[in-house]
Amino acid sequence: MGFYKKVREFFWPILEPLEERPFTILNKEDLTVEDDNLDTCYDLTMKYYDSENDRKKTIESKSTIFVSAIGFVIAILLSMATGLLLNPNIKLYFLTSFSFIMWVVIVLYYCRAVWFSIRALERQEYHTIGHSDYMKGDADYRKKLIIGIVNKTRKNSLTINLKVDNMVMAQEYFKRGVVAVIIYALIAGGYGLLFMTNWNFNWFQNTILAILKTYWFPILNSVVLLVNIVLYVMLRKENIKS
Repeated sequence: MGFYKKVREFFWPILEPLEERPFTILNKEDLTVEDDNLDTCYDLTMKYYDSENDRKKTIESKSTIFVSAIGFVIAILLSMATGLLLNPNIKLYFLTSFSFIMWVVIVLYYCRAVWFSIRALERQEYHTIGHSDYMKGDADYRKKLIIGIVNKTRKNSLTINLKVDNMVMAQEYFKRGVVAVIIYALIAGGYGLLFMTNWNFNWFQNTILAILKTYWFPILNSVVLLVNIVLYVMLRKENIKS
């Protein structure tokens, strides 16, 4: 990987297309299990099918949380930016210009995260077990049933892997958005303390007390805490297996 590509991946990762692999349909001749072990083979096949279904549900659940939580954050940032733009008393000092630039960067990262989350939720080809799979009389009934389920599960795995890739990209852009927020907070906060305050301790103390007494402060803290708890719980769930 060249230097340019490394830099691009650091700031703006791109989902690389998957290598196309030929999909081979299994036939009953490929099932060499002895008849005495067909019941065990069937149980393991159903566990395989159920595990892929659970993986799909986990991905879609995380994607839904990402869309709702990050969408809320984007709405707040856009509201703040609109308020500044419509304020006639705002002058384009360093802090104001820097804030606009960082908000644009943060919103772009979060929008990309939402975009990939939505792509993970898109309806794609998915195969389920229906009555036509088991309501057939045949001498090799169990073998054909097992092979049919295995083929459907293998096809589903390809679809689920695409969802996993999109969810991974959503997480990557979300992490970059979080880093951008931290950088913005450190620089804006440091600049404000160094150049926009007179280091009057009483003024600083009174400002903090005034903020703590406002009606919106506990509401804002509760919302931020709730969003962080939801995202933390989501990311601490079992890892997605590709």
